[in-house]
Amino acid sequence: ITAPGYLSKVDNVKFADVPAGMGALTAVPLAGWAQIFLFCGLLEKKFFKQDDDAAPGDLAKFNWVRYDDAELKERKLLSEIKNGRLAMMAIMGMMVQEKVTGMTTIAQLKAGNLSPFPHIDL
Repeated sequence: ITAPGYLSKVDNVKFADVPAGMGALTAVPLAGWAQIFLFCGLLEKKFFKQDDDAAPGDLAKFNWVRYDDAELKERKLLSEIKNGRLAMMAIMGMMVQEKVTGMTTIAQLKAGNLSPFPHIDL
């Protein structure tokens, strides 16, 4: 799925021209990365700013679920940390897989290639 239109009219780069996976890092113009960086900074400094009176990480300014039970809260926080670590390991695995095989994970699945080493018969 690609968005219609141009990613950068100045550099004549369409959204369809940006490859999936690690190739996107070099395809997006520097001005695009600067916009992403500045937008994230704006979100962090303006909209999701840490309130000194709130618990660390409690950034919600609206009706959000908060846990009164300390044991339940600790379990939920630990689950969030573990899920974050799992997500980091998964994305690193996908990056390594792309560098080893030269194909993105989606391209490998579409091709029916479920082996991380397609050139080796197992």
